[in-house]
Amino acid sequence: METTMFGSLKKKPLVRKYYRLDGKLKCEYYCLNKKVHRTLGPAKICYRPDGSVERESYWLNGRLQRTDGPAVIYYRPDGSVRLEEYWLDDQQHRTDGPAVIRYCRDGSVEREEYWLNGREIDYFRHTVLTDGLLVE
Repeated sequence: METTMFGSLKKKPLVRKYYRLDGKLKCEYYCLNKKVHRTLGPAKICYRPDGSVERESYWLNGRLQRTDGPAVIYYRPDGSVRLEEYWLDDQQHRTDGPAVIRYCRDGSVEREEYWLNGREIDYFRHTVLTDGLLVE
């Protein structure tokens, strides 16, 4: 929903659905103004042949981003999280932790990557930059 000086304009998002040859839902995309966009939930959701969610991603105005959690989440067939990616304004970015987290089957962290404004950096540099001790 958009608001203007004349009041609110209610625009319904267009939901595009793609199906497998067997008729099962493969992906659904939420679009507004010809851009992938959804404010309340993931804008792209992809499903496995059994109907479980394989991947979901959050988009605003055609740009991959989410401020209150990971923008991309990959799931295993059992529903557990396999990978989380944090994006802001179409760039991998996170100031309060790793921007990419890969999980083992038992839920423990297998790998972490630190990114700021689309650039991968090491953990130490991330800590220094986000704590305000070093300005580039």
